Amino acid sequence: MKMSKTKGNVVDPIDTMDSYGTDALRYTLVTGVTPGQDVPLSMERVQTNM
Repeated sequence: MKMSKTKGNVVDPIDTMDSYGTDALRYTLVTGVTPGQDVPLSMERVQTNM
């Protein structure tokens, strides 16, 4: 899926860090992802990794 601001499917990393912390975002981005693959990122996924 392509990220698009007009479709509203973009997660702003700055807002995510402000809400959940830098470590939660980092952990979400590196866990369960095969190198070279896209990361299915959502606010719900960040919340569960807190």
